[in-house]
Amino acid sequence: TSRLLNSYGLVDFTFNLMMMVAVTYYAYFLTDISLISAATMGTILLIARIGDMISVPITAGIIQNTQLKWGQFRSWILIAPPVTCLFFILMFTNPNFDPFTKAVFLGTCYVIAHISVNLAYNAHLSMIGILGKTPLERLMLSQRKVQFQTASSIAFALTCMPLVSFFGKGDEGRG
Repeated sequence: TSRLLNSYGLVDFTFNLMMMVAVTYYAYFLTDISLISAATMGTILLIARIGDMISVPITAGIIQNTQLKWGQFRSWILIAPPVTCLFFILMFTNPNFDPFTKAVFLGTCYVIAHISVNLAYNAHLSMIGILGKTPLERLMLSQRKVQFQTASSIAFALTCMPLVSFFGKGDEGRG
């Protein structure tokens, strides 16, 4: 139904908004707000992205080989988002640690957040095969997913920095 297609796509809309912040604003946050050197920031992001890349097939294997009480895929969609939320919040904290400890802390939060994201997102993608009974229905779900991701990219481009300015009241770090 249209409702199912749109609700499936809405997940991708909100997910993509969250990931756009993590991908585009995090480097700025690390260097200009947390005052981590550019070289250390690059190292954090390199290690984190390698960890993220490695975790995608591992989390998919965990999802495929685990049966939890709310269902094989739905359980991860329910369990992972609170963990993701916690670690995305921690990613954007600026603890009063020495530079090395701060870099390790923020990098670890980034890696854990993305591993948790991979659990939820892989489970979400796996739902296409369950929700779509025919190849046409699966194609429609995939198309709606891309449509909502594109819409979220446009929404992000239009709203991100105005929201940072609004909430920061002139202080981009606070925003």
